[in-house]
Amino acid sequence: MNRIIPISLLLLSVACTVQELPRDIQQESGEIVSIGVSIAPQTGKTALGEFNEGKYPTLWQTGDQISVNGKTSAALTVDQAGKSTALFSFRGKITAPFNFLYPATISEDVVTFPDTQEYCAGTFDPASTPMWASVSEFTDAQLNHLSSLLRFDVKGGCTLKEISLSAVGGEPLSGTFKMVKDGNGAFTGEMQAQETATALTFSFGDGLALDESTPVPVYVAIPQGTYSKGIRAILTSSEDEAMVLTFFSEGKEVKP
Repeated sequence: MNRIIPISLLLLSVACTVQELPRDIQQESGEIVSIGVSIAPQTGKTALGEFNEGKYPTLWQTGDQISVNGKTSAALTVDQAGKSTALFSFRGKITAPFNFLYPATISEDVVTFPDTQEYCAGTFDPASTPMWASVSEFTDAQLNHLSSLLRFDVKGGCTLKEISLSAVGGEPLSGTFKMVKDGNGAFTGEMQAQETATALTFSFGDGLALDESTPVPVYVAIPQGTYSKGIRAILTSSEDEAMVLTFFSEGKEVKP
């Protein structure tokens, strides 16, 4: 599939900020508390805006949810979509330490990197980029990503069906990871692999029709960590023609 030309591979690190509202999160069961979550520019949650002055503005999307200590927030409504700051509401009592996870999960300390990511034009699959934060008191905190993004700029005269990625050195690219906690029960930012696989598939659904002159950016999320022998990517067209790439072959530490 030599008509597909990868122009560049760009690692993007991602983070965002959680800010406290003037309310105590430790409420009696049944009472609703709201949490303000703002996103720093040049980061990647949950959608990338237009590239401007060297930065990607990052925006929340309709339906986004976070969780604190395994309690899931209400989904964001359409009026908050497309903004860098959003309010997340919870019902019930939550006590310290406050461990945040995105995407929302009923688990208190397990995150998932899906084995299949879906193409989203101009951005990335929001389910593929877990984030975390932990604070002992509900003051300002920063959500930190557990992944980085690979950017493929592709062009050609065919339709792209999927990209298959594998870690040449056997490191995990997908599966479940358990967040490490300190002696007080707060997240440290480290992960321990649980049930994982060394590969993932990036799907374009019915296919992405490429243009021979204008490259299309494609963002694929991979877990933080060291890839000792690099990553292999197989780009496959709808005609089952394939192009194989290997990068970071001398080893690469990927940081969020």
